[in-house]
Amino acid sequence: MISFAALFEYTEDADAVATNDIIFDLNGGSIGGQSSFVKTVGELNATGLPDASGSVIPSGKDEFVVWSEHPTDYSKLYNAGDPAPPNVATLYAVWGKYTATSGSINITGTGCHILNGATGITVSGSGSASLLVLNNSTLNNLQLLSSANVTILLQNENQIGSISVGASTIRLSSASTGDIYINSSNIWGSSSFIVDGGNLDIDKISLGGPVILNGGIVNVRGALQGSSVTIKEGAVLYGNSIYTSGALEINGSVTVTGMTNAGSITINGTFSSDSNLYTGGKLTINGNVTIAGKTEAGSVSINGTFNSNSFVYTTGKITIDGDVTVAELIQSGSNSIIVEGGTVVAGSVYPSPTVTGSAVVVINGKDIVESGWKYIEIIPGFDTDGTSGINVTFQFILNSEIYDRTLSLPEFTSRINLDPNSDLSSNQIEIRYFRGGTEYVSMGTAVSVSTPAPGYYVVNMTEGVPVNAQYTISFDSDGGSSVSSITQDYGTAVTAPAAPTKTGYTFAGWYPAVPATMPAGNVTIVAQWTVNQYTITFDSAGGSAVTAITQDYGTAITPPADPTWVGHYFVGWDTELPMTMPAENMTITAVWKTKVDIPVAVSGLVYNGLQQTGVVAATGYTLTGNTGTVAGSYSATATLYAGYIWSDETEIDKTIPW
Repeated sequence: MISFAALFEYTEDADAVATNDIIFDLNGGSIGGQSSFVKTVGELNATGLPDASGSVIPSGKDEFVVWSEHPTDYSKLYNAGDPAPPNVATLYAVWGKYTATSGSINITGTGCHILNGATGITVSGSGSASLLVLNNSTLNNLQLLSSANVTILLQNENQIGSISVGASTIRLSSASTGDIYINSSNIWGSSSFIVDGGNLDIDKISLGGPVILNGGIVNVRGALQGSSVTIKEGAVLYGNSIYTSGALEINGSVTVTGMTNAGSITINGTFSSDSNLYTGGKLTINGNVTIAGKTEAGSVSINGTFNSNSFVYTTGKITIDGDVTVAELIQSGSNSIIVEGGTVVAGSVYPSPTVTGSAVVVINGKDIVESGWKYIEIIPGFDTDGTSGINVTFQFILNSEIYDRTLSLPEFTSRINLDPNSDLSSNQIEIRYFRGGTEYVSMGTAVSVSTPAPGYYVVNMTEGVPVNAQYTISFDSDGGSSVSSITQDYGTAVTAPAAPTKTGYTFAGWYPAVPATMPAGNVTIVAQWTVNQYTITFDSAGGSAVTAITQDYGTAITPPADPTWVGHYFVGWDTELPMTMPAENMTITAVWKTKVDIPVAVSGLVYNGLQQTGVVAATGYTLTGNTGTVAGSYSATATLYAGYIWSDETEIDKTIPW
């Protein structure tokens, strides 16, 4: 017998359901002649979900098991006594049927099957939506066919000899309160294995479909394999090894003793491995990772914490903005290692990393600067009157800020060792010097070279220009409103102008960007524009609908087909349709004329006591000349009113003789 905590209290006013109430549908059962009852969320928060065991049990069922968000889908289950689930309006009672406790049973169709104290039993089936409750049971084998979709609810201790699953889905319910021990597993085909809760101890998982751990604690004594593997936040996995050709995503906690191999790997939670980690794709680490073995990946991005007793190798780029400790080597085959922040401690790094921001890099126990990896050779492009050993101001740029450092150079071809703040990410170098009492500035671009050593930079300096010279920034608006040029002293702060405007376009910035300070030369900057889209809407004024036209400003417009309206003639649009899209939204309205039949002479009309032939007037036109007192030859003229047209789509007067 499965027991639950609290018996529910029946509520009479079951029809008065508030937005914060939950309807409990007894799903074939009843209480007090009612098939459902209502509880407020406030009540449920105090008592937990009710127990439906006191109700009338549906025919063919044996006892109440759990509540479900769906009458026949068991993916979201809740036990009596659980807190009220959020954003759920109705819960359905799940009624179970006792099955055999020995021998073999077959699960078909839908429904809930209860195994209480079963021993040495074999379960097979193809239930399209089945719930299997295991309570203190031992199964020889659980075999599910390809059409099966089975959720397992664990209560107390259970054991299965093996699981054999075809192209189906097997799920451990989040409502599980017990454990399951599986001696061996052969889960094959395109099966999906989903764990929402409970404790699972299994020999191995080998799937062609995805493995998803949404919760619970899973211990895999052998290999875990699936088309993709996802460990959600709150889930815990202990395993030997993980294999997937797809994505491995870890948001929970994973501990493995063997190798991990995946198409791509993202770790936002905690990962610990006693072996190696491989991926041909990208390795992204935002959480905490500890690996005893080596790490190989297509590319690496580390924003969290990474510790390894071996080496990290990638054919692509390594980007680091976290804390990294590697006992041996960090190596990038693409010769690109960027340290944007955090702390990196490694036995060796190749090639020398580009260090930006406040990052600290220690290689073989020495700061990267102390190791002599960052130095620069300056080749002058200016005349110093043959002076050597002069003092010059060396400037480097970091995050748009200019830093000064005064150095005494024996000669300009000497190497300069840089301190940790001397970042060269912008590659722009300025040197100021005096000649003839005038201060000059020379510009250069630092180029990284591998000879004579990694981290070696060469700068070819330009001819110096006077510091107090004025230069001009000109603005090419590219068809937009004009922007005045800026002329001021070199090195003074530049205030960016107001953005220009351009009909039908949105300003997208300048290229290149407006410099923060006046450069040592005239510059022309060009406006960048994004074309706007506008809409022409058609009001058919009673006729058939015409689809609106939305497209870029200035593009050619294809007129739509004319609308139609029974009994009416389409004259045109009240506003001429433009040939190209204007710089505004617009609505144009259809103009119609009402069709009227052309009048004809009819006989049998009585006029002045005599039967005569004549024309009868109707809506939309006037008649003239339609009179007479005796029989003879007459005619009438029909003239249209404004807004009308003859049925033959002409508008001239009609003469009707008789």
